[in-house]
Amino acid sequence: MKILIVEDDVSKRDRITSVLRQTLADTTNSLTLHTASSLVDARCALAAQAFDLMILDIRLPIRVGEVADDTAGMLLLEQLFVDDEYHRPRYVVGISGVEDLYAKASKLLHRHGWVLLKYSPTDQAWADSLSYFIKHVRFMSAEFTEQLAADVVILTALEDPEFTSILKVFPELRGPRSLDGKTLYWEGEVLVEGRSLRIVAGYSWQMGLTAAAILADKFISAFHPRLIAMTGICAGFENDISLGDVIVATQSWEWQGGKIKDSAEGPHLLAAPEPYRGSRTLITDLHALTLNADFSKDVTRQYYPQDTDSVWKVHFGPIVSGLSVVASATVMQEVKAQHRKMLGLEMEAYAIYAAAEFNSHECQRIVMKGVCDFGSAAKGDGVQRAAAMRSALLLRALLGTNQEKYAKN
Repeated sequence: MKILIVEDDVSKRDRITSVLRQTLADTTNSLTLHTASSLVDARCALAAQAFDLMILDIRLPIRVGEVADDTAGMLLLEQLFVDDEYHRPRYVVGISGVEDLYAKASKLLHRHGWVLLKYSPTDQAWADSLSYFIKHVRFMSAEFTEQLAADVVILTALEDPEFTSILKVFPELRGPRSLDGKTLYWEGEVLVEGRSLRIVAGYSWQMGLTAAAILADKFISAFHPRLIAMTGICAGFENDISLGDVIVATQSWEWQGGKIKDSAEGPHLLAAPEPYRGSRTLITDLHALTLNADFSKDVTRQYYPQDTDSVWKVHFGPIVSGLSVVASATVMQEVKAQHRKMLGLEMEAYAIYAAAEFNSHECQRIVMKGVCDFGSAAKGDGVQRAAAMRSALLLRALLGTNQEKYAKN
């Protein structure tokens, strides 16, 4: 078990270390402790490697030698949720002996299922609580779940044509296997430029935000991947994109979120978007990959040869998610009005990004979907299959560009 202690008070850090060693006395050979005395030191440690647990003093200096800052610990936690540069610990225990700071920090930590302990140099209660929590972390640690660990999780909303496309583009996948008696998954070792990636894949029992969020959270929690990706099909906006092109979702939100209010024209949606974003590093990799007009030729020739001579493009922009399948030009225009650069509409991307954002396990995320219609009633099976295959092909190409990013340390 790898633990990072972020604490500038030497005596307090020694007491924490003592609790850890006593609690994990029978596993000292597999226990690795790292320490950081400032916000900057903690950033460096989290950028370098992943930890099972971080024990964080809420009040600590920004840099070694500076006066302790009341906001430093909270700032570090906020950065973990917005910056892909850092490995987010699987668990976090906050510690504070300052009453005002304890009250301010508790809301943020508890929101993510983390623990905040009230430290006292004379009271043993915090140490007992820490010991109990450590035992829980040990039970759920990477050593315990090693047989389920994966580098990449791939999800789709539909079995066909979305997941069947994944099985064609990733023929190494074998299954199905049962995850918990309710969820099926496929797994396989994919060799990319001499390096093996363990990939786990599955599809939802139905389309929609709720099903996708539950599925994504379940897969992230069970397999602790470095990357979760969703491929499949979506509607596009006709003036910006062609059928069969693939959209990479730079961000997504629930387009039906907000307030419905009466107006002279009838009920009107006052949209209130709360977007979540794909991982910046993955979007950058995809931009670089697609600068070559022939980037898809090799992977297409190998897994979808009938499409080798087709011309299709990759676009980057918002894909928004809704609760219903849209087959209405009027609704498509209403949705388009929410963002002038909007490219696509479907039912799951927002859920994938939100699930990855709020799961305690750090996880890069990306959604890429092929355009199979323009939000009208015309939805050809041939276009759907080609669009689903191309999004899967793009994902395979992405994994081959910089595979060390997606392999566990």
